[in-house]
Amino acid sequence: MRDFGTPTFIRNMKVTHIVWTIAFIGLAIAVFYAQLEIRKQQSKSSEMHRVMSMVDLSAALSDYIHEQQKERGATAIFLSSEGRLYREELDDQRLNTDDR
Repeated sequence: MRDFGTPTFIRNMKVTHIVWTIAFIGLAIAVFYAQLEIRKQQSKSSEMHRVMSMVDLSAALSDYIHEQQKERGATAIFLSSEGRLYREELDDQRLNTDDR
């Protein structure tokens, strides 16, 4: 039988030990890649939570800006009517803007 440079400790191992060693190495590699995938998924999950908080902030700011625009319109009507129109609506709108 020809020797292809196989180390002595492998030549002296029983077949069952070789099979178990190969199975263990395969399992270790599978666990390693599973761990990498889990870490990637955790990273994506934390990024999604960060994005969701930014979306919530964006929605709140959008609502606030909308209330400010309505207040600006009410103020324009109030000023152009020289204070005769929209006094109560302007006061209500200012409260709405402050609440936002």
